[in-house]
Amino acid sequence: MAGGENLSLSFNIGLGTRAPELELLVYFLQVCDAVTSLEFSFCEFPGQTLVGVLDALAQRKVLERFSLTLEEKEYSEEEIASLARCLKQCPIRMFSLIISSLKENDMAMICDALADRPLEFLEFQGDTESGRVMPSEGGAVLGRFIGMHPTLSKLVVVQGFDKQGVDALLPGLMKSQCLQDLRIGHCCISDEGLLAMAENFKSSSQFKLVHFWGYSRAENESIKCIAEALKENATLEQLALNFNFELDGVAQGAFIDALSHNVTLTELIFNGGLNDYRRNATIDNLLLRNKNLIPAAVRRAALMLIGICRSNNYEGMGKFVVFPKDVVRLIAQAVWATRRDPVWIQALE
Repeated sequence: MAGGENLSLSFNIGLGTRAPELELLVYFLQVCDAVTSLEFSFCEFPGQTLVGVLDALAQRKVLERFSLTLEEKEYSEEEIASLARCLKQCPIRMFSLIISSLKENDMAMICDALADRPLEFLEFQGDTESGRVMPSEGGAVLGRFIGMHPTLSKLVVVQGFDKQGVDALLPGLMKSQCLQDLRIGHCCISDEGLLAMAENFKSSSQFKLVHFWGYSRAENESIKCIAEALKENATLEQLALNFNFELDGVAQGAFIDALSHNVTLTELIFNGGLNDYRRNATIDNLLLRNKNLIPAAVRRAALMLIGICRSNNYEGMGKFVVFPKDVVRLIAQAVWATRRDPVWIQALE
């Protein structure tokens, strides 16, 4: 099968699926060269059918977007090796793997396979609650891979790493020249890790969005260092600190002071540990700063779009309002013209 438009497919293979029922899928993947996007969600592959599916994908060499969510079990070295072969043979730009257990050698095989792929987005989700976590060596392997990859711009890591694993992951990824969007959730981030991120923010940080959430208990000193780093940071646009901490008056003052220097941050989220007074004081300061950059004609509307929304859902995401294009253009021109490179505004004309 050749030619025609690209195909995007999604499958959910239940526990009752038998191997013969998947033979048709394997055959289809062997002969079809149009499947560029494929999602397997919550799948249980009986017998060796996972190897057959992955080898069929490797044979066609066209897959660009691949999302694989596997049911909880131990996967053999042969199955992980077949996944690595598939990734190595395909021009993968987006890869998401949700798996309950992944050994250090498994991580190394996957990273080696993706090293020279045109990868832009990578997601790993594990299962910390089950007690099975990636060893710190696995975090170091992933960190080195990210630090050296020439095109990876977005990383999502959810569960699967304990505090030592995250501490091993951070030094490598902070060396990346391409990574702009970093999201780490339900992993224990130590105060040392937060201090390292603060130093990165102050120096040559490439990050535009950083989102930490879940599990961690942060001390005021490390949170204060994050705030101090914002004074010197000229790239970060969104920062979310959604884990347990109690912001004292000194750290609170550090954030307010930082916002008087920083002109790039447009979204700052605290979700937990802040009482309403302190949260709203910091939010009000950011809104005031942004309000002064926006023409009076659109101030009231802009406050809902630029800065912090007071009400957050359980994921810490603000409630936003959609405005007419003319209003958005005015906001964009007024706010973003203060940045170093306003060339992109021309696209709004």
